[in-house]
Amino acid sequence: MSEEYYTLTTCTRCTLAWHCPTEDCSTDFKKIHSRSECGALVDYAAVERMKIDYAISRQSIRQLMVPAYPARSYFPLSTVRNWEEYCRRHFTDFHEAVAGIAQDSTLSRMNPHAVKAVGIMAKQSASIPLTMVAGLEKVIPDLSSRRRLCVHIVGASEREASGKGMMEEVLHLLPSCQCLTVGYIGPEAIVHENEGELACSMCQGVGKTRNCIYFKGPYHDFLQSSENTKPADFIICFNTGMSEVERASWAPTLKAILDLKIPAAFTSYSQPEIRLEKILLDGLGANFVLQPERNRWKGVIPILNTYPIAETNEKSWSYANYYWYIIRGRRGPEGPEVDALDLV
Repeated sequence: MSEEYYTLTTCTRCTLAWHCPTEDCSTDFKKIHSRSECGALVDYAAVERMKIDYAISRQSIRQLMVPAYPARSYFPLSTVRNWEEYCRRHFTDFHEAVAGIAQDSTLSRMNPHAVKAVGIMAKQSASIPLTMVAGLEKVIPDLSSRRRLCVHIVGASEREASGKGMMEEVLHLLPSCQCLTVGYIGPEAIVHENEGELACSMCQGVGKTRNCIYFKGPYHDFLQSSENTKPADFIICFNTGMSEVERASWAPTLKAILDLKIPAAFTSYSQPEIRLEKILLDGLGANFVLQPERNRWKGVIPILNTYPIAETNEKSWSYANYYWYIIRGRRGPEGPEVDALDLV
């Protein structure tokens, strides 16, 4: 029995997908490897290359961050439709700033898509502060004139800590805010000591301050600790996985958040994940201030789902903070308490 061997044909655009050179395979490949999927792979490869080069160049694993200048007047993020409009209205020199970083020879030498990769990574690092501000707009009516804010990031880990500098964007978007405190709280939280003043020189020049609270442990333990010195105005939890792999650890924290009756936003990577979270929180009697929906300020680096989506039986791309919702306390008279572990 003879065996035939083929040299796989590479997609000339993304160079990350291959197929057999036979006519049948070529036809099927064109159907399966869509232009949008190919484009996502181009972006993904460019960003992965840039992450490595940037870490080597800066000798740091911090996220690539490109904060805008402070806004002179408040404008609601809810009036901005997308990233492009955000750059036009608030960050007019975004493309120049990105190009300036990408021109570094150590970053562009091995990456023909360096400018695009830097732009994607800059938007990715802005996803957390912009999602935070969008959430604050939903639940704090006097946000435009609020002078002090305290936000607790629950379930914080290296992912949030590595982009801590982008919290400056919150101060930049809220001209009236003179003091911003951000809590990084969770079993995997990275604790930093003796940080001093974190606000940028422009913010310090107009009397603004930015500081952090750290607690390595679950949020319900933090609430009972001596570290809990500043009550939160807002709680936000990024890509928790609480409906899948982290159910047991999140159960007491969810109860504590509901008991506080403080508005809390949650994000997730995918629609199936957020549906499970909705079931979980409905069972706990959570009051939804914002029903689950796509987040305008999601991350922009694609993540390939390795399992098929149930409705279409197709694989798809997910993103950090792709979907979100906001809860505050419980709805109506409280019924009998339900065990969160039994709900999904």
